[in-house]
Amino acid sequence: MTKQEIKAIESLVPDANFIVENLDTLVWLDDRAQPTTEEITAKVAELDIEDYITEQHIKLSDYIYFYYSPVKQSSDLADKVYFETILNAQAYPDLNLTIMNKTVLFYEGTPLQTLLEDVATDYVVAIEQLLKAAIRVTWVQHCKQELVLSLTNNVEANYPTYPIL
Repeated sequence: MTKQEIKAIESLVPDANFIVENLDTLVWLDDRAQPTTEEITAKVAELDIEDYITEQHIKLSDYIYFYYSPVKQSSDLADKVYFETILNAQAYPDLNLTIMNKTVLFYEGTPLQTLLEDVATDYVVAIEQLLKAAIRVTWVQHCKQELVLSLTNNVEANYPTYPIL
């Protein structure tokens, strides 16, 4: 009896009362209805899929954190709040649209420095920091989309390269 089969039985029969002797013989200690072999096999398959999905999510998290650490993510969030507050207080026109459009252009191949050429000197630092954060967050979203695509199509995930800024 495998651990997955035991887990399957426990999920099929809540509060199951049984013991496993010699690692292969299951002995019921009450008169509950016992799941059939087919039910156990189906549940094991379902649990295997759940375990695989969980494993893929962990791999994705490891991949993201390898390049984009929680410390850097927190720093980007702090920059976002700080610089958005300043630019909004100064009534910077179409701030969100500007950052979104420049992020799209970056992923279409426009270099970061080119994206900053049309920004007034007083705003370059703020826009650059917001744009860098948006580019990194977009990368995370692209990674998550790749995971969904790979699970949907039952293929190996091919995560995008981390953007070097």
